[in-house]
Amino acid sequence: MQRAGPYSIINWKDQTVSNMSQHYHEIQQSDDYRFGWESAERGEPRPDWKPLPGPQSERLERQKLGWDDFHQQGKAFP
Repeated sequence: MQRAGPYSIINWKDQTVSNMSQHYHEIQQSDDYRFGWESAERGEPRPDWKPLPGPQSERLERQKLGWDDFHQQGKAFP
């Protein structure tokens, strides 16, 4: 019987999922995500965000994610 060692595919997959989950949680804690969420709470329509170069693009993506998550979950801020 093969054991799951520290570099097995099972451990790699678990670690990858854990890293993705942690990254998503960090995004949810950002001011940009919260801004998108709160604009959706206020009933504002989904803005047509245009991609911008550099860090501004990341900020807009987080805002869009917050807005989209609100409409998918429709609950209080996570």
